[in-house]
Amino acid sequence: MSFPQFERLPPEIRSLIWTSTLPQDGPALYLFSWRWYVQFVDPDGEMDEFDGVDRRVYIEVPLPEALFVCREARQAAQAWMAANNVTMRFREETQGHILVREWDRERDPLYVSRDKWEEFTNLEQDWDDGVEALGESILHLAVPAFTAYYSIDTIASILDWMPNLQTLYIVWAGLPAICRSEAGRPPAGPEGVLYEAIVQPRWETEPEDGDVTSMCVVDPEDGRLSWEEIDLADYIDEIQQQWSISEVPDGFVTAEGTVNLKMVHVRAKQVGVGSRKAVIVEEEES
Repeated sequence: MSFPQFERLPPEIRSLIWTSTLPQDGPALYLFSWRWYVQFVDPDGEMDEFDGVDRRVYIEVPLPEALFVCREARQAAQAWMAANNVTMRFREETQGHILVREWDRERDPLYVSRDKWEEFTNLEQDWDDGVEALGESILHLAVPAFTAYYSIDTIASILDWMPNLQTLYIVWAGLPAICRSEAGRPPAGPEGVLYEAIVQPRWETEPEDGDVTSMCVVDPEDGRLSWEEIDLADYIDEIQQQWSISEVPDGFVTAEGTVNLKMVHVRAKQVGVGSRKAVIVEEEES
């Protein structure tokens, strides 16, 4: 569908129209790995193993088509990028440009996969510096449903370390998978090893509101997946009962004696924001 009279509209109206085409950058999962906690345990770059590693961690942002239409559309997109602290970078894995912003603890849940769970829960013991600030930074934590069900005692035991935790996202069905590549190798890392990509594909959540859902179980030995069909209402009842008999820090208990931790049941979906080889050349004034 074309609109040949578009150029005759006042510039202010055209700008509003271009702005209305820009994507909404809501909450997104950040997939936990060593890249996330380097900013806390070695903020000043003193450890050789993390030499040259960016202390910032990034969330991929949807790429607006307006960037590639015309100068006027591009100006609207660039203004949106500046207002939202969004920058463009080249992704080696896809050989294209993507948009990113820094992880925002106020809105982006930290997702800890089952195979990273032990590493995550041992951070407080494994590192001397920065672990207090690390735990305090976690406002929203996301875990597979398997972890949320079978590791309640472990979660409860580390709540003191995460005193600001507000929300526990429980992820059903298909689970996010970390992207690894040679391009993610830190300068001090050995060659020939696949490392977590600097920017992971974007994963968002949507409510899991079905009566019946599935729990993904990952075999720790060979990585094979299996699925358990779950009645969601029964699961919620069981998990509430288990939390009611768990030792929970006073800061997470209401005056009525209930656990003061919001639990949200969700599905994760990978958002195909894609990448493009963006060579943006400003047009000459006519």
